[in-house]
Amino acid sequence: MIRRIGEDRFVEDLEAHETRMSAPVAADFEPSLYAENVYREDRVEPAPPR
Repeated sequence: MIRRIGEDRFVEDLEAHETRMSAPVAADFEPSLYAENVYREDRVEPAPPR
């Protein structure tokens, strides 16, 4: 019963949920704080031989 109530309430507000989920999200940090740590294939070095 509880599950069904939750589902019904979600479906009733589906348009509001869709709007919230597809809205733009502001960045938490400036790219300068993490840009060097983001994986980029052109900066990959091969592993040393074993």
